[in-house]
Amino acid sequence: MTDACAELLLIDAFTDRAFAGNPAGVVLRADALDESQMQKIAREVHASETAFVTAFDGRTASVRYFTPRCEVDYCGHATVAAMAALAWEGRLEVDDVPVTVQLATHAGQMACELRPHPYFGVEVIQTQARPRFADFGYRVELLAGALGLDAQQIPKGWPLGRAYTGLWALVVPVASRKAIDSARPDFAALADLDDKLGCASTHLYTYQGERELYCRDFSPAVGVPEDPVTGSASGAAAALLLREGAIAATPPITVILFEQGCAMGRPGRVRVEVDHEGESISAVRIAGTAVLVLRGQITVPPQAEKA
Repeated sequence: MTDACAELLLIDAFTDRAFAGNPAGVVLRADALDESQMQKIAREVHASETAFVTAFDGRTASVRYFTPRCEVDYCGHATVAAMAALAWEGRLEVDDVPVTVQLATHAGQMACELRPHPYFGVEVIQTQARPRFADFGYRVELLAGALGLDAQQIPKGWPLGRAYTGLWALVVPVASRKAIDSARPDFAALADLDDKLGCASTHLYTYQGERELYCRDFSPAVGVPEDPVTGSASGAAAALLLREGAIAATPPITVILFEQGCAMGRPGRVRVEVDHEGESISAVRIAGTAVLVLRGQITVPPQAEKA
């Protein structure tokens, strides 16, 4: 067997400028790579996630996502990055009308709409998995200790729980932006808690306006101590807050803006669009633009060892 060589892109997602938002590795022609090679590349890239696109035929594709430590079922910012890259590379023609691509992920089938954008080529609007919810089930004091917060900084009566739109996130209210920025997690304790809850991340939020939130996201259970701008958890948090009535819905569509990454010097924004059918949530979409930062070739030996 010979070494595998793949073109690798590094793309900042949920931002309008380079070196902001959330960086994602993207391999658009990953059909020849096996799972161990994908993990090896993701570890080398060391972005929070690297997306590997296979079986692309112009309207459908399969996508796998790897953190530096492990494979995850879904990743919002890496999806935005990968779909934007397909358009930039000319493999999707997005001229005057939107184009839709159906994605097969481990979290299920998901649709991505690419709309023409005057500055970035495309804006990606991605429909996430149908929302699911579960209780937290532990003492707030335990959670506060793992986050390096005082329990009084987690307000009573604000929605606190697990939510899913492709990955499970523990959605945690914090009293203020200053309090969120003061969080100093015990990453070992938080990883253990998220493992017990079956969550990929713990997503802190506070209100900045009627439908605007400020967030930080910690994902040590999957090898990402802090994630700059998190599409999966933004969608999950929006669904939970609307379900609990913490944000007033504006049927048929509620739009919520999430600001994240400022504490890491990588500010970014996620627009979440939530469709309603009566009192129920029928669909959750995340939207954003992306910027290409780096393009290169990466060579990986066959059957890369798991060291």
